[in-house]
Amino acid sequence: MIKVKYLVVGAGPAGIAASTILAKESSDILVVSRQLGGAYCNDGVVVSNSLLYFSQMYTRYLQVHNNFIDNGKISPAKLDFKRLKKYIDNNVNKAKRSILDKFEKYEINYISGSIKFLESHKAELTREDGEVDTIVFEKALIAVGSDQQKLLSNLKVSDINSVSKLESIPASISIIGGGLIGVELACVFNRLGTKVNIIEKEDSILSFIDSKAVKRYEDILKKKGINIIHNREVVNVDKVGQKYLILFNDMQIESEQVFLSIGRKPFILPLNLEAAGVNLNSNGSVIHDTNFTTDNKDIYVAGDITAVGMQLGWAVSSGEIAAKNMLGKDILSDEFAFSTYLSTDPELGFIGLSEEQAEETGYDYDVIKVNHTSFYHHLFAEDTNTTIKVIYNKADNSFLGVYVLGSGVREILSTFNMFFQNKIKVDNIIDFTGIRPAYNDIFCEIASKVKKLTD
Repeated sequence: MIKVKYLVVGAGPAGIAASTILAKESSDILVVSRQLGGAYCNDGVVVSNSLLYFSQMYTRYLQVHNNFIDNGKISPAKLDFKRLKKYIDNNVNKAKRSILDKFEKYEINYISGSIKFLESHKAELTREDGEVDTIVFEKALIAVGSDQQKLLSNLKVSDINSVSKLESIPASISIIGGGLIGVELACVFNRLGTKVNIIEKEDSILSFIDSKAVKRYEDILKKKGINIIHNREVVNVDKVGQKYLILFNDMQIESEQVFLSIGRKPFILPLNLEAAGVNLNSNGSVIHDTNFTTDNKDIYVAGDITAVGMQLGWAVSSGEIAAKNMLGKDILSDEFAFSTYLSTDPELGFIGLSEEQAEETGYDYDVIKVNHTSFYHHLFAEDTNTTIKVIYNKADNSFLGVYVLGSGVREILSTFNMFFQNKIKVDNIIDFTGIRPAYNDIFCEIASKVKKLTD
């Protein structure tokens, strides 16, 4: 039997962030995970960010080659996908080594295995080699992450994580699902010259964010050659020769490769949470308060299992807040104060509520739109246009939601993220000074428009 003060289940970003916080106050910490690094290392951010980075680099290379090099009839070099795979594998190994180094630095005990709860403060540990032990803990954090959702059991389709296993760049690709990961990967392969289809069963891709912002975004993607198929559910996928035939009720398309990206769901079933007095929502996520406690006040949650953000920023922040609360503090989370960024063409980012959500919540809101074009905004950007949409509460001029589309989104959204987290109101940013003059103009224009409406 193992007795421990703090049990952390999961060694992804949320679990790592939490265990690091706990280790500063206690040396009695055990981290158990079926995957070191979680989805972040094995099939998530490390892999996708590597693909995003190199597809952007390759696009810039082609722009320089085609426009600025006197190369006669020499064709541009092709991206060596096999070498890229080795680079990605190296990045994954570096990330895992970094995690182990952090555990060693903070004297955090780590065991590779799985957890099944037996009672409110007792769990069964099955180690990687099959050995079984019992853990008695004072407090626990569940940060096991999420798994890819499946479509139909009879469809022999790889999930989006298998992209890194490709041996070469396909001539055509179809992605079933128009969520964040699917859209980013669609842009990756569009940059590499692949013909891309996005198949979405809803009226639009990214259906969970502001519909008006997405409409314009879709139009731009289509102009770049990405084919978006709406309101279609896949009936079957057959492999015919070297290609896949994707069948719908009223049509069919073919592609060299097909990948499934219909979202993720909390990894719940093997944990036997009910035995620990932890109850679930109907969507499979854990019921929790804004301080990340569950119905068992000694068991906390963080990361994807909350079914809130399912992104790196949310995982780290929620893990840190949960750990501090495990240490006796009472810090509340604000799920709307975390931004989402898509490294696509064009860039897209958002934070807070959409117009639809603001209306459903009952806010008396208004909308400010700023279209900004600046040459010194991004000297080498293909498109220097940026559109900012701000949704604010008319009662007190507080921010409700912000959508940014175009160039320089990451920097602009980071500033808005600071405004949200520090509860800075719209009319207080008129004199804000940032590193780029163009961004100062944006914030000043937004605040000025609000001031005119409220005077």
